Amino acid sequence: RNYLQPRELPLDVLRLEYYYRQRGYREAQVDTVVERSNGTVHLTFEIDEGEPVRIDSLAVELWGEIADSSGLRGLPVAVGDPLDDLLLDAARDSLTAELRNEGHAHAEVLVSNFVPAGTREAQVTFDVYPGPRAQFGPVQVFGNERLDSLSVVRMLPFRTGDVYRARQVQEGQRNLYGLELIQSARIVERLDPGDTIVPLEVFVAEGQLHRVRTGLGWTTLDCLNAEARWASRNFGGGARR
Repeated sequence: RNYLQPRELPLDVLRLEYYYRQRGYREAQVDTVVERSNGTVHLTFEIDEGEPVRIDSLAVELWGEIADSSGLRGLPVAVGDPLDDLLLDAARDSLTAELRNEGHAHAEVLVSNFVPAGTREAQVTFDVYPGPRAQFGPVQVFGNERLDSLSVVRMLPFRTGDVYRARQVQEGQRNLYGLELIQSARIVERLDPGDTIVPLEVFVAEGQLHRVRTGLGWTTLDCLNAEARWASRNFGGGARR
C-alpha cells in the first residue's frame, strides 16, 4: 500500500517541473488535485507543458588540430530540436568518445547554451579541446600467478607505440575474458596531464586451472554408461586449453 504524504506533494511538483525543464520545456506548469473518499485518495497531476525552448543555432568550435573532423558532424541534436539537456550531454559524450578513439586521450568537450530574455530560441555551442595525439605506452600485468604475462599482452588488440584508441582498451578487456583461466580482468590507464604516452596496467584474477566433469546415466539400450572429462586451461603454458 502507498500512503499519502502531503509534504511530498510540493516536492513531486518540483520534480516534474525539473523533468520538463531538462527536456526544454522551461515554462511547464504542474498542479495537483486531491480527492478524498472513504479513506482513499485519488491524486491527479495536471500538467501544462507550454512551448519548448528550441535550438536556433548550433556551433562546434574546434580549439586545436585533429586528423579527421567528420566525427564532429554526427551529433544527436540539430537546429529546431527542443533544448534537451540530456541530449546535449549525450552529444558532448559522443564527441569526447570520438576524439579519444582517434588518439586524443586528453580530449575535453564543453557545451554551453544561451537563451536571450523573452525568447524561446537557444544558441548552443560545443567547445572542443582535442589536445595532442597520444600513443600506447608500456603494459604491466598484475595478479597472474600461473599464466605468463606475455599470454595476457598477446590478447590486447594494440602494441606499445600504436596510436591510442579508447575502444581498443575496452576490446582488450573483453578479449581477456575469452581466456578461460581468467576469472576477471581490468585495464587501468595511467595517464598524466599533458603526457602523450599512455601506460597501462592490467589486473587479472585467475580461476581454476583444471576442470573435471563426470556423468553417469542409464538407458534401455546401453543399460549403464559413464563419462568423465578433464580439461587444463594452461596446458604447457600460454593459456593453451
